[in-house]
Amino acid sequence: MKIEDAIAQYPGVQGGYPVIAGTRTPVRSIVELYYDIYPYDIDEVHRSLEHLTIEQIRAALAYYDEQPELVDEDIVRQRAMFLKMRTVNVRDLGEE
Repeated sequence: MKIEDAIAQYPGVQGGYPVIAGTRTPVRSIVELYYDIYPYDIDEVHRSLEHLTIEQIRAALAYYDEQPELVDEDIVRQRAMFLKMRTVNVRDLGEE
C-alpha cells in the first residue's frame, strides 16, 4: 500500500493533521501506540485498532518516518489539549 493512498489530511478532521484515509484515525494515535504503549508490537497495535489493516498501520508508521515533524506537532498539540481539559475539569470541581 502506497503511503499517499493510505494517509490523508481533511480540513476539519483531527485538526487537519494526517489520518488513515477514509477514517478519522490519526497517524499520531498509531505512532503513540507503536512506540509508547506497545513498543514495536504491530500486532498489539492492530488488536487495539481492529478497524484498520496491518497495511494501513504500516503505512502510518512509514508516513511518520517521512514526516516526523508534522506528526510530532500533532502529538504535542493533542497532549496540550488534554492537559488543558484536565485543568478546566479540576477547576470546575473546585480542586485546584
